[in-house]
Amino acid sequence: MSVLVRLGGLVADAAPGLPLRATAYTVDRDVAVPMPDGVALLGDH
Repeated sequence: MSVLVRLGGLVADAAPGLPLRATAYTVDRDVAVPMPDGVALLGDH
């Protein structure tokens, strides 16, 4: 995880008064979610 991403996460948590995260986290990009009509939507988890 890059330093800028980590810093951005800390700022995003601190802005609304949330506690700062003690552990790092990962984001899975482009996770396919199947829809009933057969189309797969991509999202981040």
